[in-house]
Amino acid sequence: MENQQQKDHDLLIKISTVLDGLVNDVKDIKTNTVGRIEDLEVSRATKDELKNVSDKVENIEKKQVSNDTYLKLAVALGALILSVLVWHLTGYKI
Repeated sequence: MENQQQKDHDLLIKISTVLDGLVNDVKDIKTNTVGRIEDLEVSRATKDELKNVSDKVENIEKKQVSNDTYLKLAVALGALILSVLVWHLTGYKI
């Protein structure tokens, strides 16, 4: 009977040791998770920041379209001037 009690006592000590380890592991996981969440909250962008960036990108895109339009107009105007110059120099009459 005493031998059985000793075995039970040893088993309870092993179980207690394992539970202590599990409790510590859960605490570590909780601490790490809280830290990661705090880091994400610090590094996330707010809706206002995203709106500002989106507006800036939209303005840049509009300017690019405008610049492309001016470039096409300049090329067309250059072609017209070159055509008139060639027409004038060759004396071609319509």
